Amino acid sequence: MRTPRLLTTLGMVLLFLVPACGGGSTTPPTVAGPAIQDMNPAKGSTLGGYPAVSTAPGFRAGGANLVTIGGTSAPGVVRVPDPRIECAVPPGTVGGADVRVQNDAGGHTRADFFTYIPARFDLRLNTDPVGMDFAELTDVCCSGDVIYAVWSDYRNTTGGGPDVYFNRSLDGGTTWLASDVRVNQDAAGSAYHGNARLCCAGMTVYVVWEDGRTPPPPNTGVSRDIYFNRSDDGGLTWLAQDVRLDSGVAGAVNSVWPDICCQGTDLHVVWREDDTNGVHYRGSLDGGTTWTAGGSVKLDTGPAGGGTTDWPRICCSVDGVYVAWTESGNGNVDIAFNRSLDRGVNWLAQALRLDRRPAAGASRFGEGYTGGICCDGLNVHVVYADDRDGSGKDESDIYLQSSVDGGTTWLVNDVRVNRGTPGTQELMRADVCCRGPAVHVVWRNATVNSSVEANSSSDGGATFLAQDRVLAGPNPEATGARVACLPDGRVLAVFNQAGAQLVQSSDGGVTWGSAVPCSANQTRFSGHLRVDCGRVLIGLGDGVDTFLTLFDQ
Repeated sequence: MRTPRLLTTLGMVLLFLVPACGGGSTTPPTVAGPAIQDMNPAKGSTLGGYPAVSTAPGFRAGGANLVTIGGTSAPGVVRVPDPRIECAVPPGTVGGADVRVQNDAGGHTRADFFTYIPARFDLRLNTDPVGMDFAELTDVCCSGDVIYAVWSDYRNTTGGGPDVYFNRSLDGGTTWLASDVRVNQDAAGSAYHGNARLCCAGMTVYVVWEDGRTPPPPNTGVSRDIYFNRSDDGGLTWLAQDVRLDSGVAGAVNSVWPDICCQGTDLHVVWREDDTNGVHYRGSLDGGTTWTAGGSVKLDTGPAGGGTTDWPRICCSVDGVYVAWTESGNGNVDIAFNRSLDRGVNWLAQALRLDRRPAAGASRFGEGYTGGICCDGLNVHVVYADDRDGSGKDESDIYLQSSVDGGTTWLVNDVRVNRGTPGTQELMRADVCCRGPAVHVVWRNATVNSSVEANSSSDGGATFLAQDRVLAGPNPEATGARVACLPDGRVLAVFNQAGAQLVQSSDGGVTWGSAVPCSANQTRFSGHLRVDCGRVLIGLGDGVDTFLTLFDQ
């Protein structure tokens, strides 16, 4: 496998606390120059290229300030407002590396103070012959050292449609099953099985998907159901019989766009049923052995658009289960929401309208104009594109709505995230991540060509930075951005620009590093980004096979 020219932006932040001579550190000895006190984190990928930040009063303005890791000079050493310097971690080899800081007043070395760990690029997940048939990654997750992936695979198709296939690693991505596993239990290639989503807890993995095995009634068009399966042994074996989750007569209603989240053995699944049948939910509190009695629960029971529903998305925490979707009717398109604070047992009697658009128009959420939902405890944030300020159908801004009490109450006025003059740009396909009071949003700006932009809030979405950050584009154009928040405060964004690229911010979205490739072969980002279990998982696809790139955080 070819080595990329630059490392991933998995952007480990190195924090050197380096006092001047006679400073207050009690850890290192007093030396004639800067003295390394700490480095956080103390590990990173062998490919280098991610930022390092040093608190270093001993470094001098205008002086020859040097940082070496493993004997290699760290490039781009820049002194920023005292007492910090910034640099980039150079490439290295697996194992411990000495770290040295130096200027004209002296230097200091800490032996084996940084550990290089391997990065894994372009791991091919489907095990049929390369390029045999189309395989499209649909979801990834991990729990501890166990990593799971599912995709739609056409290898068995003779006119029926794709199957849902699966692979997994038990050692953090080093090795995978020699033969991938077909999850759907009906005849291979006999019908459509796709748009699979998964969640996991330890050696147990849960998968839901759209399924067309039951023919629809005559003259009614395409019809699909929502099916579920699980494995309790890391994906080696599965339930012998898939479980259908949607209610009523199989094949009678077109059920699509499933989404799933889980907290331990609590499972929560949502999907859309044809138009006026709305957004439906079904849950299990015992790992999928039993499901909500009496069938699915209809969530779109409120005064939003009052018509067609689209693209439900779900997020759950230990405190609640939250669902948002688009609802259109009477010439309007609104953002609707429902929630449960008791593990999916009870829901709001009426769904809430989140957008605060004062007049007719459209607030777009979901696949076409992708919006996003994130949650952290009782904090819930939803982003969407909204054309309230534009004079034409293509002019839209990115708005955010927030709740700090599990969706019981929301902001009186939703917040416009992007800066500049409202209604003058074509912004779409937003994504959001949140952790504590930090909220980060990325989107596509299609006004001229296509660029990826971002903005951030440090106060729970009440206010955002005065200027948007351009992460990539418009020449060459960049598309398909997703964002993820890491536990240590870093923010990652992945997008397509001549293949999958990743950028990171170490200061709450104020500044971002340069884009670096996530693939050695310019493979495209599939839109799936996870930062669970101390790793970053990035889904890739080349139109034929499906891949995964992963880094330890």
